[in-house]
This record gives sequence, C-alpha cells and structure tokens, in this order.
Amino acid sequence: MVYKLLIFYNKSEIEAAIYFTYYNEMAEIFGLDFKDNKYHEDIARNLLCFSFNKMTEDHQKHLTYFATDKESVLLINLDMNFISGYLLYLIKV
Repeated sequence: MVYKLLIFYNKSEIEAAIYFTYYNEMAEIFGLDFKDNKYHEDIARNLLCFSFNKMTEDHQKHLTYFATDKESVLLINLDMNFISGYLLYLIKV
C-alpha cells in the first residue's frame, strides 16, 4: 500500500492538503483539508487534478472518495462519473 500527501502552498503558507492511498489498482482519497477549515474551490480543483494525474500515471483504475456536497459538484465538473453514494443514519437512543 502506498500513501501520498500533496500540500498546496501560497508563498510559504500551507493552504490545503489532500491525502490518498493505493492498493493494487484501487485509489482512495481519504482527506482534503483547508487552512482554517475554509473551502476554496480553486485550491480543491488544483489538488484534485494533480492527484488524479498522479493516480493515472501510477496506473490506478478505480477511485473511492467520500466527498462533501461542494466537492461532489466539483468532481462532476471535472468529468468524474458518480457511481454510488452512501447514506448515514442516526439512531436516537
């Protein structure tokens, strides 16, 4: 298994990071974090595109990503094919 971390800098400041892993031909993005938890679509696009290019270069064929609503819109705009979603249910005890 290979772990990758890509960091987006603005001058010498870290603005965001994306974390992903590979196993065989399966990639998984397990984090996209922003400085002060403020989402920036342009930074997200840059990190996602760079990571997708790296995954393609490394012969990954499948991707799992539990994206937020904002990230999902961006993924569709990047021509990613949405296959399935997961639902979360809360149980009151």
